[in-house]
Amino acid sequence: MSQQKPRKHGTMLKAGGGQSSALQDRQVVREFTPTIARLLEGIFNDLVSSSGHQDSDEPPLTSYDQFMGWWQSPASAALAPPTDHDLSLPLCNYYISSSHNTYLSGNQLYGASTTESYTNVLLRGCRCLEIDVWNGEDETSSVSSSDYEDVDPEKSTTPRRKRAISKLKDLGGKAQDKLRRSSSKSPSKRSPDAHRRNKDVDQLTASMSATEIAERRAALKTEPRVYHGYTLTKQIPFREVCEAIRDAAFKASTLPVIVSLEVHCNLDQQQVMVEIMEETWKGHLIDMSGKSYDDIQSLPSPESLRNKILIKVKWTPTTSSEPNDPVEISGTAESDQMDGTALSQQSSQQKKAVKIIDALSKLGVYTRAYSFKSFQQPEAKIPTHVFSLDENKLGDIHSHPDHGPDMFQHNQNYLVRIYPSGVRVNSSNIDPAFSWRQGAQIVALNWQSLDKGMMLSEGMFAGEEGYVLKPDGFRSANMPGHPHPVRRRLNLTIKLLAGQNLPMPAEKDKTYADHLKPYVKFQLHVDTHGPPGQGKTEQSDTHGSKSKYFDDKNKQSAGEEKDEDERKLKRKTRAAKSANPDWDKSETMTWTDVPDVVEQLSFLRIKVKDDKLMARDDLCAWACIRLDRLKTGYRFLHLLDVEGEPSEGVLLVQIKKEVY
Repeated sequence: MSQQKPRKHGTMLKAGGGQSSALQDRQVVREFTPTIARLLEGIFNDLVSSSGHQDSDEPPLTSYDQFMGWWQSPASAALAPPTDHDLSLPLCNYYISSSHNTYLSGNQLYGASTTESYTNVLLRGCRCLEIDVWNGEDETSSVSSSDYEDVDPEKSTTPRRKRAISKLKDLGGKAQDKLRRSSSKSPSKRSPDAHRRNKDVDQLTASMSATEIAERRAALKTEPRVYHGYTLTKQIPFREVCEAIRDAAFKASTLPVIVSLEVHCNLDQQQVMVEIMEETWKGHLIDMSGKSYDDIQSLPSPESLRNKILIKVKWTPTTSSEPNDPVEISGTAESDQMDGTALSQQSSQQKKAVKIIDALSKLGVYTRAYSFKSFQQPEAKIPTHVFSLDENKLGDIHSHPDHGPDMFQHNQNYLVRIYPSGVRVNSSNIDPAFSWRQGAQIVALNWQSLDKGMMLSEGMFAGEEGYVLKPDGFRSANMPGHPHPVRRRLNLTIKLLAGQNLPMPAEKDKTYADHLKPYVKFQLHVDTHGPPGQGKTEQSDTHGSKSKYFDDKNKQSAGEEKDEDERKLKRKTRAAKSANPDWDKSETMTWTDVPDVVEQLSFLRIKVKDDKLMARDDLCAWACIRLDRLKTGYRFLHLLDVEGEPSEGVLLVQIKKEVY
């Protein structure tokens, strides 16, 4: 295989999905604290006295000035720049930076819905968006088709689902009470979010005449709306969402954007949806004029789809004797068995299917959504199909000796989307690495939540264009010379020497620096579950027993490491007493003989926290690096702040890595 060359990059953007901390123009250190300068001088003397063969990426030793200049350049960063991937393979061979409920800027119950949320994630490198669309004149709330609320708890056969739905509705009632209380406040006491939304409206209409404003409002009133069903999330016009996507879609990347539609509209409103998308996204949609859908025998490549918007929507061909169900099926313990009885139970739990009109369905050219029943159903062989699974169903399938391997083989050749459980009302995220290891290309995350899931997404997509080529063994099974996945073992040592310019915790300014007591937590994220079908996880039985993947007591969800596995992979330093800490040579983290490592799917996550005596320790800064991009030797670990923005904070470390 030819050596890949580092890619040139554009604008520096916020962390999370593709265009952030890896960009070289920000991985520089302008000045050194006395502690860092002293340590670098000692490193220079040690290297000179033991100088042997110098790698091109190691600091030059010809002079002290050149050596120090190297440390102020991007070359000293622990994170290697991304390489140019081969973008000519079918779409199923790539991991795609993806968003869940993209319209939300807060939690799933009463968080604000904004068009700015689409702009935000697109500028950060996201390539797969979600839009829940409802009738414009329908003021009643219902459900989002990717969540648990669409099932009547009295008809559900699973106690877990009953509890989840009941809890969600209780929270919804509390949200309604909260909204009523807030609406009774005087204008001067309204929340900052309310003032911001009013400001957004003012900006939108600032350049319009009174007649134009009236016409716009009349049109928007009857056009479809976007919001999270069965909740109190704000409604926004579908047209404005489409306009926001058009304006930001190809600024951070020109690779294709996938728009996942959850359609809850009647037939007339669906036709309006089609007209809006064709008008707003003109030139970006796939033109099928004079072409037959039946002639599509394989997925196209990302390269061939630059500047295109792909629409994921339920496929309902006119030749079908019955409409396809636009409601995505949430996993249950029974349905994981994939037999006839389970499928019958699934069918009885679903709402009546909503017909998708032909004009809307045909916009899903390469991303046709089908309801998942099994990997043996006829639709599973259609090149353009997309199955959607929730996190718990994915976990249960992984542990099954037959269905686990079936899923992995399926995901080598076809697109699949994984989305969070509907009970994640606080917008927390799943562990995307577990889904990526099953071959899932699209793992939908809540970008408004900076948690482990979004940190791992940063590790996967940092500096990329939102598409990352899968490792060998995870790509199309029908490609020539297709290898099997290779799992290796890892030895890793990180010696933490010092840090400088550490960011402050949220709501703290630089005056807090004298009170900061930083310590560093290192965590390896490697496969602790084993290969599909051979995993170390417990499988649900057929008698309604609880899946281990969402344990109500332990709050453990699909892909999470067991406590004992997680402890083995974590390391923690002692607390220092400065924003420019000096750990010198006393802090060394070592991981020895770690099994089941695929470097492209393994991560080192670093968190700097403030040690507080009587309160919860606050996050100050963080970083996440994919192991195949973790450089060795003496390096600077560049840190992001609590907002995901690049900071001037760095950690001076020495890294030794052996993969065998």
